[in-house]
Amino acid sequence: MLGAKHVALAEYLIAANCFQKNSFDYYTEDGSLKSMSDVVAAESIKLGEYRYKAFFEITGYKDTPDLIIALICLWLEQFDNDRENDDVADPSIDVEQITHHDQRVVNLSVIIEFKEDLTITKDAQGVLTHDGESYGVQEATINVATSGTLMT
Repeated sequence: MLGAKHVALAEYLIAANCFQKNSFDYYTEDGSLKSMSDVVAAESIKLGEYRYKAFFEITGYKDTPDLIIALICLWLEQFDNDRENDDVADPSIDVEQITHHDQRVVNLSVIIEFKEDLTITKDAQGVLTHDGESYGVQEATINVATSGTLMT
């Protein structure tokens, strides 16, 4: 699903339960699609690369912004660890500290560029046709060998 990384990171931040859910907003902008046709597995074809900017905003946050930034870093390390090869920009962070009724609060804005692949996989019930075969939009299944025999 295009935008899956954006949604997954938002759900991760919400699940951390560090802020009021109604003080959190997230959305995407500046999407672009590079069309291609690359075989990525026996029955899967990469049709495109979707690049976009994901925006995350937290208002009235009462704790240190370091916690949210650390959560984002951990998520990126675990679930988007190929960012250097994807040639995406480093996240942009804007922290606005405000004193409101003698209490310090923070408005935090984070912009993260993501790249995701658009992949189709052979599917007899699929609604897409490519080279005379039916396909559906889904992640490629890539089988990784866990053992092997070297023959000389």
